[in-house]
Amino acid sequence: MIKLAATPLLAWMLISLSSFTHSKENFFTATYSARYSGMDIELTRSLEQLDNQNYVYQLEGKAPLARLEEKSHFKIDNRTLVPIENTYQRKILGVGKKQQLTFDWQAQKAFYKQDKSAKIITHALPENTLDPSLYQLKLQMDLHHGETELEYNYIQKESFKSRRFEIIGEDSFTLGDKTYPIIVIKRHNPNNNGKYTEIGLIPELFHQIAYIRQVKDGKQHETRLTQFIHDPKNMTKLYSEVRIR
Repeated sequence: MIKLAATPLLAWMLISLSSFTHSKENFFTATYSARYSGMDIELTRSLEQLDNQNYVYQLEGKAPLARLEEKSHFKIDNRTLVPIENTYQRKILGVGKKQQLTFDWQAQKAFYKQDKSAKIITHALPENTLDPSLYQLKLQMDLHHGETELEYNYIQKESFKSRRFEIIGEDSFTLGDKTYPIIVIKRHNPNNNGKYTEIGLIPELFHQIAYIRQVKDGKQHETRLTQFIHDPKNMTKLYSEVRIR
């Protein structure tokens, strides 16, 4: 009988073999427009339920000669968002790159790998850790439930990161032929390094992100919501199943 040693590579392979079969249970699809480095970009963010426990939160981006896709597979356990796997792929001028982050909650470890590298980076996995996409969904849920302490820990590539936001006011946002009240938050930046991130969210649409405005190196970039299709019944049920803390 052959025995396999428990290594990060083996653990990563076993988790990655999990298959996800899509159903057609859609919660929302949000379309955004942005302009970055002179390119017009269209982004689509969607949320689907795969089965009774598993969901996929997906981002797709299209621009001339470039494309990206990010998928966050997660489940809801004990009223908590529990990430299972995050994959990120991009292709620019025909050159592709793929990254994969898998979560082993039983072993309390996460594994990060790039497709062209044999190296696997192992992270410790504290409770309530999210992935780099899923914390945005949790932010929307927390605001919808009236939470004001908006701090999130997540793993991104080789690093364990923390993001904290604060509510700074209210405004309005026009989507189609309707104008909505929005709540405005900003990312806390303790380093005061000239970076600034401001986010507007629409309470009436389950705190969907209306815009993200970023300033970096003196340049401003903005991503704006242009279309939003959702199932209110599904969204209400989903938000009720996740506690704020």
